[in-house]
Amino acid sequence: MAKQTEILPTVTIGLDYMAGKKQHYIPQALLRNFGIENARKKKVQVVVYSLERGCFTTSTEGIAAERFFYSRPAERNISDGTLDDKITRYESELASKINSLLTRKPGEDISPNDAAEVVTHLAFRQKHTRETLTSAFEQLVDKSSMVLSDFDQTKQFLGLNEEAPKGALEKILLEFYEENKFLLTLKGFINKESFLNYAFEFSKFNFKTSFDQNAVFFQNVFQQLTEKSKETAYQGHTTALGKTLVPKQRVNFLKSLRWQTISGLSQGLILPDCVSVSYSSKTGYIPLMFAGQKIEKIFLPLSKDCLLIGGRKKIEINVEQLNANFAACSYDFFVASEQNKKFQKLMPKIRTIPQNQIRQMVRGALDNSN
Repeated sequence: MAKQTEILPTVTIGLDYMAGKKQHYIPQALLRNFGIENARKKKVQVVVYSLERGCFTTSTEGIAAERFFYSRPAERNISDGTLDDKITRYESELASKINSLLTRKPGEDISPNDAAEVVTHLAFRQKHTRETLTSAFEQLVDKSSMVLSDFDQTKQFLGLNEEAPKGALEKILLEFYEENKFLLTLKGFINKESFLNYAFEFSKFNFKTSFDQNAVFFQNVFQQLTEKSKETAYQGHTTALGKTLVPKQRVNFLKSLRWQTISGLSQGLILPDCVSVSYSSKTGYIPLMFAGQKIEKIFLPLSKDCLLIGGRKKIEINVEQLNANFAACSYDFFVASEQNKKFQKLMPKIRTIPQNQIRQMVRGALDNSN
């Protein structure tokens, strides 16, 4: 039997605790469970496998954290403090729940309330979510900019090569007609078909002039959107977290699953930067944050040798396959308790699944605009 992960004591944090500049999006209560054994350091060390920075060893204080990731001191209010203060206070309870999960006997059913809360919160707070959404938005803006800066592509995109209006253009014209039906009737449009035909032919005839007049304007708009993409993602993420650290809708769904832990996994687990991963026959393995309601399995590594799993049926575990999917679901890095060739071979897989998700998001957004 493999050596079990040492349970670290829970740290109690007072309500007047003031969070610092460096703010962890993966809590140290989880990161420490992937610490290197026999490391001659006062601080817990982990091995980081990064897509951009390679493989290196650092303390848990130095990874999965950024300056003012959640909030700045100026954003503090009298009642609750900053968002990071709020998260830091919650981490006392979170650490206790994680330690409780680690002490469960393998295969023992776990309270769905605790498991669902831990899994939901850890998925919701991640940088991974921001990075994926920011990248998707930037690529969408870039592709839209490329299309709308080319005369022929823009004309095709708007459907002005067709014989009659279709898609988004038809919808816009129909909405305009319904909102202004009385005035348009007075102007001689006896029905919506006559208006649609006239408006469509007018748009086609004047498109060249309109395109030339507005090309520079649209390019400036797209540039500003790209520049603000990270700030937009930050505002959206922090606003959502400010409302709740544990979204009830997701918790209620995850409570319907059966939860248990599998420990003594001597092959060693890695921790992806998305923390939790879901699986369904339709989507395959994807970060839990981007999964819908049709989830068949959920996996969250609690430590280097203990895995939290949720599902409706018995789940067979293949650690090697699971680690490969954890790496592929990561956006920037994954964490492990040792440096070896087995884990190094997983590094090229990092970001492969998020990239595929981003392509699908962009394609879907562009398809829906037509």
